[in-house]
Amino acid sequence: MVQRKKNSEVDQRIDKMVDKYREELKEIFAEETFDLTFDQREKLVDSKIDKARCEILEAHIAQDPDGLLKNKGLPDELTQCLCGNSAILSRDERTGDIKIYEREIKTKRGTIKVKEHGYFCCRCRKIFFPSEG
Repeated sequence: MVQRKKNSEVDQRIDKMVDKYREELKEIFAEETFDLTFDQREKLVDSKIDKARCEILEAHIAQDPDGLLKNKGLPDELTQCLCGNSAILSRDERTGDIKIYEREIKTKRGTIKVKEHGYFCCRCRKIFFPSEG
């Protein structure tokens, strides 16, 4: 029964994205685009489809943020920074909860926003993210 509900949520998400793709395609095939050169048409198609691809990737990652790390469950409290020093999991100072950062990642097709935890390196004095590797 839980599986059926999950599939329903996935189907709804897919339907929403298909509708977005449909709108992008309508703009591509609009009569106004018939006066464009081949190069202009190619750029139009690339920009519309790449935008939709980024939205799909962003939604997929939001559904399974740990998939970025291939590590299910809670992140490790300590990890190693590129400088060789130990780095600690970033936590909220008041609540102690794992701090989640929203940041942009540049992909082959454009930028997407992801939310993930970070680690603080005392030596480098900066936060780094597991997905950067």
